[in-house]
Amino acid sequence: MKEVMIPNGSIAVEAEYTEQIIPDYKGNPFIESLPNLLSAQEAIERLAFYPEFNKSERLLDSHYRIHMVDRLFQVFQPLPMSIELERKISRAIRQGYLSRNPFSSKLAQGFNRDYHENTSNLINNKDFYSTSLGFSLIGISGLGKTSSLNRVLTLYPQIIVHSEYQEIPFSMYQVVYLKLECPHDGSIKGLLYEFFAEIDRLLGTNYHEKVMRTRPTVDVMMVVMNQVVRNCALGILVMMRYNI
Repeated sequence: MKEVMIPNGSIAVEAEYTEQIIPDYKGNPFIESLPNLLSAQEAIERLAFYPEFNKSERLLDSHYRIHMVDRLFQVFQPLPMSIELERKISRAIRQGYLSRNPFSSKLAQGFNRDYHENTSNLINNKDFYSTSLGFSLIGISGLGKTSSLNRVLTLYPQIIVHSEYQEIPFSMYQVVYLKLECPHDGSIKGLLYEFFAEIDRLLGTNYHEKVMRTRPTVDVMMVVMNQVVRNCALGILVMMRYNI
């Protein structure tokens, strides 16, 4: 994939569309621009990482070799948990895009509905069926949860730039994943502020500045967040929480 630099943002890749085998995924540029689905063996090969080693390094003095020992911290050996996590993330991203095909009238209806409805009746959308999936990853410290998660996410470009799809002009940024660290105090407002700041860092927008200037309530911020998620085609939101 060809890399491009987003003005005031980060590095993205240009969309390359792949024919889908699964009928549900066909005709959806958000899904067709994602990397191909991986078998268990392919996932193992893509996730595994072993630092290079040269036998001649054994002859070096100890003050050199002590630094090379740190390479052991770079080793990643996929476990069954890693393969299962890769499958869960792969499904969560793609299933979430099923109801957000940009060439479907439902997406435009969703934008219009969110704009006109207030927060009190926002949840009363009986005509909309979300295909999004979610899951929790819980375990003791040192189990390899964060390492596995970070390694799986590297299989995906974080931002994909669309310009044309099947000879139809289609200009849009697609944020495949967004990873946030939950505030230590569990504040929803703090999490929302971090969300807008991270989107700004990736796309060069100024949502965080606007929110800080207007000082809206949490309910209003959540409505704005919903609009931003739709606008940037966010595939999966990963929220990290560390117990101290």
